[in-house]
Amino acid sequence: MTGLPSLPRIDADYDLLLDVYTHKSIATPDAPLNEKYGNVDRLALLGQEVFELAVTFHLFSKRPCIDMEEFQQTKAEYTSPRHAVEWLESYGLKAKLRIDLNSRAAVLENDDEMHKYFHTYVGAAYYQNGLQVVQDWISGLLDPENPAPQHPKDPQALPQAGSHQTMGSFHSVPLFANYQQGFQAPGRYGGHYSAPQPTGAPPPLPGSPPPPSPMSTMSSGAMSLVTVALVNQTAAQKNVSITYPATPEGPSHQPLWTVRCCIDNVERGIGRGKSQKLAKEEAARALFHGRSCILCLYPVLLKVIQVGAPIIFSTLFSCYHVLLSLLSPAMSMSVGSSYSGP
Repeated sequence: MTGLPSLPRIDADYDLLLDVYTHKSIATPDAPLNEKYGNVDRLALLGQEVFELAVTFHLFSKRPCIDMEEFQQTKAEYTSPRHAVEWLESYGLKAKLRIDLNSRAAVLENDDEMHKYFHTYVGAAYYQNGLQVVQDWISGLLDPENPAPQHPKDPQALPQAGSHQTMGSFHSVPLFANYQQGFQAPGRYGGHYSAPQPTGAPPPLPGSPPPPSPMSTMSSGAMSLVTVALVNQTAAQKNVSITYPATPEGPSHQPLWTVRCCIDNVERGIGRGKSQKLAKEEAARALFHGRSCILCLYPVLLKVIQVGAPIIFSTLFSCYHVLLSLLSPAMSMSVGSSYSGP
């Protein structure tokens, strides 16, 4: 076999190198596990999985794509012991294996033994050099005419879908202001209006708890009256389009949802929560928090006043009666002590 790719080096660790080239027939029985990689059996299992991954990814990356039947047949052929034995002979690795003299010939002729020996070398190469080095080597064996496919980078190092470089918790911008005066969104029909830039701290990392809402300082009872349905009703009365695009972040089993409240495709409020529904409600309340949208949310304010005013007056009236009951005995005692009878 000519044109072999370079064999990955495994000589950076002497113990590893010695174990790879030592057959179990002369290995020390019941030897303790190496604190770094364990033993040859562990390396062989690792190498088998890495080798199958490299073959699978090589076939997966072929263009034009091959159908599933050809994919499986070709993979089974490449991962068979026959190819492993040929590669070991081509690299001269069979001659480097230290075996007991009485069983050397039988071991070298045993395809299963040689298959395991090849997997052991692959495992050691992966342990010392990483996946891409092994992929380059295996792809060079399978298809020396074409470059090896490159494995994608760590997904955790790439920007997450839906993430933003800068994003404030909420936007204090008008809800429907300027829409009745012929507002045009940026980029539409030559519009001249520039939306205010978001301010605040950057978004939390995936899996971290959501930042405290600016509306947490307001009455929870009053804010609970601001619902998605009420905001949608107001938007319909103003004849504007309102949407709530949602984006999950973090682990799939426990995502953190970010929902944006958009008026005619222009972002006007952001909400975050452990569920999409909670985040949507928070985004709707973010519109109420905007200082310049009060007149536009007149129906919302009216309902808050209608429901909240009786509660406030009732509370004040109760406090008045309590205060009066506390002061009445003291006033009676004061009048009695000041009165002098005949």
